Amino acid sequence: MSDVVFVSGNRHEIPLDNFIETAKSYDYDNGFGCEEVPIDLLVVGKDWWIERHEYDGSEWWEYKTLPQRPGTVKKIQGFHMDGKYLYGEEGGAK
Repeated sequence: MSDVVFVSGNRHEIPLDNFIETAKSYDYDNGFGCEEVPIDLLVVGKDWWIERHEYDGSEWWEYKTLPQRPGTVKKIQGFHMDGKYLYGEEGGAK
């Protein structure tokens, strides 16, 4: 846990030692049903974080990292209605 910068919910930070002790003593049921771990829980490192997700009774952690900057800059002309492409972007709607 030395690479963890902070743990939080949507409204407050949780002291790391408090989180570790609580997590160690928690009896987690990984079966389907209601959420066992708060969905707003984040564990954050320097350039990564894990966040909770839930769908239809199943819940899991997702590991996220900061995206890499593309390295090139292009102006856009708008947004395509299907949301997949930016107008004027290569491969997108013209």
